[in-house]
Amino acid sequence: MSNYRLEQENNRIQRNGMECFIQEFHAKGPCTNHHVHPAVEILYILRGDFRITSDNEEFFVHPGDLVLVRSYALHLIHALSESTGTYYVLKLTPAFLLDISSKDRGSGYL
Repeated sequence: MSNYRLEQENNRIQRNGMECFIQEFHAKGPCTNHHVHPAVEILYILRGDFRITSDNEEFFVHPGDLVLVRSYALHLIHALSESTGTYYVLKLTPAFLLDISSKDRGSGYL
């Protein structure tokens, strides 16, 4: 896939190591284009059904599902519901995750 965007992290995530917001969509269709970013992304689906493509694998998610997108994974989100779809987005930098993890040998794999 050569048609994607490298998403630059905004000042909030650069300063704090994390960012949290809500995404809401009112029609079926693409929510994002293909993109990558340095942050790990966690999505929690509140309403609606979505198709998430990450590194050429498709996942169909529904309310109550939790999705983890690794750092620098090429991904996109597509709303499948005709009605409102809503999900929480939590982005965490790898450095933030290392700072809050225990300092044992396994934390480097985080």
